[in-house]
Amino acid sequence: MTNKTQTPPKRLLMEIEQLLFGRECWYVACGGCVGTSFQLALGKRVQRAKVLTNPVASPDYRQFEGEFGLLVWCSWRLVRPGFGMTSSEDEKDVRRDELLRSVSGRAIADVDIRNDWQLWIKFDDQSELTVFADNVGPSAVIDTNWEAWSLKWRYSVTSELDCVKEHRCRDFSERVMTVTVPASNKRKKLAGRRPQRQAI
Repeated sequence: MTNKTQTPPKRLLMEIEQLLFGRECWYVACGGCVGTSFQLALGKRVQRAKVLTNPVASPDYRQFEGEFGLLVWCSWRLVRPGFGMTSSEDEKDVRRDELLRSVSGRAIADVDIRNDWQLWIKFDDQSELTVFADNVGPSAVIDTNWEAWSLKWRYSVTSELDCVKEHRCRDFSERVMTVTVPASNKRKKLAGRRPQRQAI
């Protein structure tokens, strides 16, 4: 049985921001069949409960996961001074993935979660990543916009623009507690392609 409790929105926002702030990105999983979706491995390397078999991933990433992580399913934009700009709308797949992977080795210097769960991250080289929670409403192809997690907790921003907090079991087979906090304002879907949800 799922045990639901209420968590003040400001407290939840602070939890997510503190989870991401100061973490160094050591791997970016992107490209291939996952389309414009991507995942950042953050913090210390932690031995996986089960080694990945994906041949595209690096040997290091197949064996280890991040102590913290960020997974993006919705539209996003990355601006890298001196390197250029790319986004989920960039049709040049190779360039887009190269710019994404170039944040590996950079630490998160600032985090802000704005209206309707728009996530803004600045890295220590002044690069800026903006994540737009535009998978919204009953017609959304994917029920999640973005997820952030530690080894203990997972925070998922849904297509209803709610944030679900749940205990994270590392084999993802069990959900112990769920906390749902609605956003203050529901916004209409922004223009942009939605990636097809597949495991990274």
